[in-house]
Amino acid sequence: MPPLRMKSRPTIIAVLLFFIGFLPSVPAHGDETYTGRRWFVRIPGHTCYFWGYLKKPRQPWSAARLVILDERAGILAPDRAAAAGQTPVMGADHNFEYTIKGSFTGRSAYDPNSDLVLPVFAARRFTLVNANPGPLPGVGDPRNNTVVPSREAGGQTRYRIRR
Repeated sequence: MPPLRMKSRPTIIAVLLFFIGFLPSVPAHGDETYTGRRWFVRIPGHTCYFWGYLKKPRQPWSAARLVILDERAGILAPDRAAAAGQTPVMGADHNFEYTIKGSFTGRSAYDPNSDLVLPVFAARRFTLVNANPGPLPGVGDPRNNTVVPSREAGGQTRYRIRR
């Protein structure tokens, strides 16, 4: 077998770094791993449709993004997926922390009850990490889930439905 010949020095360096683990591999199907925190908000008379916050595993929570889930692929949010013999209860997993495999779709969606335009995320798998992680830094007390987090309120549009 003839020796492998690389055309440029950067290619050789990239291949070597890949094999010794310094360059991340490309995830299958574009999926990446995220850390997610379910954040359920029930404004009196309304339910917000965003799912919660996502961040890369080594990022601080201040870098997390509030997202809406795309469930069209059949992967439902854990609180909407019925366990054997149980009825799903929306928001039952408020403030739970998950490891989530999936990807951002590149689209945004409008949630009329929170009055926010948010990125859409397609999840492929949820793994519960912690059912009682405490307050979400920079967002607020998880016991007060009747208002849109103040960190996001600045992004509200002028079309908010008010009652």
